[in-house]
Amino acid sequence: MKTRRDELDQVLADVDAVLREVEDAKAKRLECLRELSRVEAEQGRLEGSRHATNERRKRLEDRSGGQTGQLLEVRQAETAARAQLDGLISGTADAHTALDEFIRARETALAEGTSLDNQLHDIRHQEARAETGLRLLQEQERRAEGVFKGVRDVLTQMDRFPGIIGMVADLCRVPDGYVVAIETALGGQAQNIVTETQEAARDAIAFLKRERRGRATFLPLDDIQGGERVNGDLLREPGVVGIASRLIDFDKKYQNAIEFLLGNVLVVETLDHGIAIRRSRRASCRMVTLEGDVIAPGGAMTGGRQQGSEAGGIVSRKNEIAKLSETLKDLAGKKTSIGVTRDEAKKQGFDLSMRVEEQRRAIQAADRAVGEAKAQLMKAERDRLHLEEATSSFGAELEEIAADLGRIESESRELSGQHDWFTALNTKLGGSIDLLQAKLESKAAHRNRVQEDVNNLRVSLATTQERQEAARNHLGHLVRSLQELEDTRADLGRRIQGHDAKRAELRQALSENTQAHGVEAGTVETAARELDALIKERDQLRNGLEETRQEARALASKQRALEQERGQVELKANEATVRLEGICARIMEEFQLDLGEAFANYQRPEDLDWPALRQKLADTEKALQAIGPVNLAAIDELDEVKAREEFLDKQFTDLSTAAQKLTEIIEQINQVSRKLFETTYKDVRTNFQALFRKLFGGGKADLELEKKDELGNPVDILEAGLEIVAQPPGKNPKIITQLSGGEKALTAIALLFAVYQTKPSPFCILDEVDAPLDEANVDVYNSMLREFVRAPGGDTNKNGVKGSQFIVITHKKRTMQRADAIYGITQNEPGVSTKISVKFEQVEEVGGELTPTVRGAGPYSA
Repeated sequence: MKTRRDELDQVLADVDAVLREVEDAKAKRLECLRELSRVEAEQGRLEGSRHATNERRKRLEDRSGGQTGQLLEVRQAETAARAQLDGLISGTADAHTALDEFIRARETALAEGTSLDNQLHDIRHQEARAETGLRLLQEQERRAEGVFKGVRDVLTQMDRFPGIIGMVADLCRVPDGYVVAIETALGGQAQNIVTETQEAARDAIAFLKRERRGRATFLPLDDIQGGERVNGDLLREPGVVGIASRLIDFDKKYQNAIEFLLGNVLVVETLDHGIAIRRSRRASCRMVTLEGDVIAPGGAMTGGRQQGSEAGGIVSRKNEIAKLSETLKDLAGKKTSIGVTRDEAKKQGFDLSMRVEEQRRAIQAADRAVGEAKAQLMKAERDRLHLEEATSSFGAELEEIAADLGRIESESRELSGQHDWFTALNTKLGGSIDLLQAKLESKAAHRNRVQEDVNNLRVSLATTQERQEAARNHLGHLVRSLQELEDTRADLGRRIQGHDAKRAELRQALSENTQAHGVEAGTVETAARELDALIKERDQLRNGLEETRQEARALASKQRALEQERGQVELKANEATVRLEGICARIMEEFQLDLGEAFANYQRPEDLDWPALRQKLADTEKALQAIGPVNLAAIDELDEVKAREEFLDKQFTDLSTAAQKLTEIIEQINQVSRKLFETTYKDVRTNFQALFRKLFGGGKADLELEKKDELGNPVDILEAGLEIVAQPPGKNPKIITQLSGGEKALTAIALLFAVYQTKPSPFCILDEVDAPLDEANVDVYNSMLREFVRAPGGDTNKNGVKGSQFIVITHKKRTMQRADAIYGITQNEPGVSTKISVKFEQVEEVGGELTPTVRGAGPYSA
């Protein structure tokens, strides 16, 4: 067996060695076939390159014929476009200068109008405040507040006393600087009543006595003695203002009465001046300072801060009324004058605004013309440069083509040699593989014969081993059965011995129990009889206890019911007491009657109709509730409400007038807005149509305003909707929602730049506007965008034309290639970002090598 197994191992080793040789040969042949395929592919590519290069040389030779005439025409077109652009730029500059002048004039007019509006608002505020103060003072004057009752009653009954002229305070006018001094000097005498005769004064006094209306002092002009009683030398003393009667204005016929009151009063500036005059001249007149301090002829001094009295304030009130009336008249004149000037300034500002808008539209038209001229010039320049570059590059390109053809022939010859060598190698490897396959088949047959012998020996050995294992298993089973029988026999012996011992114990216990049974039988019978007697006694006691418990429960239930009834009675008594106390208190409060005392003295009348009395009492209470409490201040409140009503009526009139003016202004604004909207709409519509054709290479588009609403009513142009209708080349007209994604994007771009072209700005940000566009449309979009661009870092581009600066956010490489500068973020290593910027002008200056400039203080963690 061992010999045959060693022989089999040797055969298997030989087979594995031959098999490895076969695999190596096949791998070499496969590599050879790959190289052969590569060489054939290279030969095909070189043949295609040779054909394409020949075609390219032929096209270049065909195009090099007519370049000279085209270049001459393009140069003439460039010269004409440049001359036209220069003229348009000059006209645009003049238009901008005129626009700046109009704007400055408009701003000046608007600022003047705003300033006049503020002044008018301040005057109205002052006027309202003065009117309120005047109405309040006039109301106090009408009510005669601060006037003695007797004086007030006489003045209200002047028609009964023909000789009554009026109160002193009503007959004089005090300048502003002397009001405090004159009012202090007069005191209560300001309410003295001036009469023509003594008889008139007598009749008025008789009236006051008869009607018990109070008291009053009268100054009859036919008897009163006037004259100034101040030494003239005192007027030359320092600090002297003058005699009080000379400092006020009054009718000459009242001179005696005024001099009687004020002819002995000297007005001085300060209390110190009065004291000095008193000490030096021993003046016997009464002195009053401008602040209201008083030095009496006897030397008494009165002063301090005035708090007002019944007579105080009448003179100042009348003076304030006159001053407020004059102020209101002046304010009304100023308001009228400022209002006229304000309206003229606003009209001038409105006219200038119209001229500014007209000038801006003219500038926009000029800017569009400049843009078109600039586009024509740029196109002529591009065409010229293209033709010049094409003409100069024809020779170099033809030489490059000749060099390419030589290189292709050289590579073709080299590949032919490689192809022959790999073909011969492939044939040689094929013969080697055939020899190794034959040797492998011989070794495999020998291996199969040896393997068959080894398998037969393995089967015989396995059968013998199975029989030996079965005999061993049967012997072990017999041994285990014998052991189990021995264990069972020993256990049964032990159990039999235990049963014998237990049986002997039971026999002994039976003998002992038989002897004791006779003695205990009598004792048990006696105990049973006693137990029966005790059980009967226990049952009797249990029945009696249950009856007692039932009686106790019944008594407790009755007690609880009585306690609840007593609580209810006490609660009702307390409620009745509280109600009685409330009734007594309410009767005392409403009728001032002690109900307890009234009940003690009450005698019940006979034949009293209680229902009728209760009804009368209820009716009386309802009438009193309907009347409500008496408002003692209702008359004064009514006067205040009337004054407030007049004030609010005037404000309502002012607001109505202002609202009407605002309505007119809004209508004017709407008219101007409609005019501006129509003009802008026409410009945007024209620009949109042109830009749409430019972007799509044809087709047409339009902006249509909504004519009528859903109900068929005409729509205001300022509130009308706008619909975009587009017809790309070769398609039917559609609204924008029916177009494809790319068509929608191009249409939106056309509309965006149409609006931008109508009113351009110097700066614009475009955020991924080219995202939905394909590569061809991106080029069209970039070309149009270039027409709106001005040179970075300056106000004009290289053609001297103003334009706009654009920041374009994009992921399109074609758009990046057309930019002047690129800004972005790069990661030189993971997790660290750096700001970079690239300006293509700098790249061109350094010879086309890309040298990004790092911006910022340094890298930061991203």
